[in-house]
Amino acid sequence: LPNGTFLEQEVRFGAHAGSSSTGMIQVDLATQNTLTVVRLLAKGQKAASPLKVKAARHHRPVDARTPQHGLHTKHGQLYPNLRKRFSRLGAVAVLCGLCQTFARFGTARLYCHWMAIEYEINATKVETRYDLGNAYVEGENGKETEALETDDKKCAGDAFCEALVASSNTARDTTVLGATSLLVAVPALVLARQSPRPHHGKLFLALCLALALGGLVALAGAGNYRTELTEAVEDHDVFDGEACTAGCLLSLLGGVVAMVVGLLAIVLHFLMPPRKLHLKSV
Repeated sequence: LPNGTFLEQEVRFGAHAGSSSTGMIQVDLATQNTLTVVRLLAKGQKAASPLKVKAARHHRPVDARTPQHGLHTKHGQLYPNLRKRFSRLGAVAVLCGLCQTFARFGTARLYCHWMAIEYEINATKVETRYDLGNAYVEGENGKETEALETDDKKCAGDAFCEALVASSNTARDTTVLGATSLLVAVPALVLARQSPRPHHGKLFLALCLALALGGLVALAGAGNYRTELTEAVEDHDVFDGEACTAGCLLSLLGGVVAMVVGLLAIVLHFLMPPRKLHLKSV
């Protein structure tokens, strides 16, 4: 028999052949799900537990009246794997949101610096680490913290300063947008605990698209910071160092994961739609 064929068999519930409680067994050959549909009493009344669903692979009976198991009784449809998709999407969105949050609000003292350079002044070695808000200068005379400029007009034509200000301003905005992945995680995790409805498939696609776009924006901002400041450091005669360190790499990682997972989830959602079973009653 081809996949998707339903085998139906009327059965009686009880130890005796004359039992008055009857029902119908359906077996879906494609999904290997066994469904016991509508137990009837002697007078044609429905039993207190009219519908039970048993997943043959897990060998664990489930009361289909419980909403979290994916039964939509009004439409008679079962989406047993859509809840898993929402929960996994929510977990990835939380991870990516935390990456962007630490990259944006973490400081160099917490090893979330975006750039570290070294140079010499009067034969004295100086190391400066940058996050998106401050510059931390460390030398023989001690440590100092300086706030980064946000207006490149104050750089007085210094190419490195202009690149630093422009790239930092952009990265501040893109990491905040990337951190909105947490806004994707909240509805995804809430929907993972609810009974799936037919329109939840469209909601899943919308959340995947939002996650992918947030990741793309964060990736663009961190990538621009890395490219512009790598070139600025190399063109400078005195500076030596690395233009994309922990904070920058964290933003890149969160952006790549969010974009790839979001796009991949959309593709797989179309290639493998949520499994849908139509339940019949007797």
